[in-house]
Amino acid sequence: MGTNTTEIPNDNISVLLGAIDPKFNDTDDFLDIVQWNLRWFDGNEPEKVAKIEQVLSILNSDIFVFQEIAHGSLDGMAKSLKAAGKGNYQVAYGDTGGQQRVAVMWDMDWVRTKDDTRELFAKKEVTTPSGKDVFPRQPLWSYFYCKSTISSKRGIDFQLVGLHLKSQMDRGNTGEDDLQRTLSCAKLADWLVKDGNNYDADCILLGDWNEPPTAKAWGTMRDLEKNGIVEFESINDPSDYSHLYYRNKNNVGSLLDLKIVTSDFASQMNKTGGVIKWIALENLLASSASAGEIKTLINSIKNDITDHLPVLTRFGVDSKPKARKAKRRVNN
Repeated sequence: MGTNTTEIPNDNISVLLGAIDPKFNDTDDFLDIVQWNLRWFDGNEPEKVAKIEQVLSILNSDIFVFQEIAHGSLDGMAKSLKAAGKGNYQVAYGDTGGQQRVAVMWDMDWVRTKDDTRELFAKKEVTTPSGKDVFPRQPLWSYFYCKSTISSKRGIDFQLVGLHLKSQMDRGNTGEDDLQRTLSCAKLADWLVKDGNNYDADCILLGDWNEPPTAKAWGTMRDLEKNGIVEFESINDPSDYSHLYYRNKNNVGSLLDLKIVTSDFASQMNKTGGVIKWIALENLLASSASAGEIKTLINSIKNDITDHLPVLTRFGVDSKPKARKAKRRVNN
């Protein structure tokens, strides 16, 4: 299968997901970063692994940022993708979060680390008044360089932080989960302004934030945006959805998978990025399908793959090309 194929070549997967919009396929014009919560992924369910692997092979992204990953569970997939000519991938895992860690996977043919991938903060470095760690899974930091295929252009270096912030499971109805997200956002904003400037490189922070971009908890990031330091609300559309559920035909999800990009870097973002929707679901929502049919498909996607959709952030504009990637085509 060539890497520019847009159909997932498995009958069950094709029925479940349909095609992936060709605009999301990696091309030689962009640096592509895909974030995706794989929901309790441990690599021990062969059918689920096969489905996810086929999606990744089509997206062929330069960098993937995953959440809810067991340590070591992506290693076999990275080897399989490499063997199939889909990318020379390497994986790094966070140290915290038990079997629900943050992980980063990058294609070493085009992207290399410039420092050791590591977690930003120590456990219990920031806690609530009752002593809860505001980061159940510490942010995972990488410093990357992506080469350019244009001989006259230098590549691009940038910092990437993978996130999975506190969930909304507020046991006891104390409001402490919201406080954890609020304090985590404040800590990340402080890091961006201070330590993030220790490297002469742009920054992108992305992952599962567990609340939409309009949430009160993100006030410190909105302040940075007002001061021209980052782009946040302007690049996260609250009317979109990346986390699947079913309440009614007009309410099938919310946008929990967010990104923050430093302003100079954000100026190079390409508009063809965004939430990668399953066309099978989009077609069903646009039809006269019953509530039961829609709910059945959503439940199938959640059970067989994950309850989150992948989200693409894409960099590279014609007027200021910094990083370009040549597409590998493999004919089977």
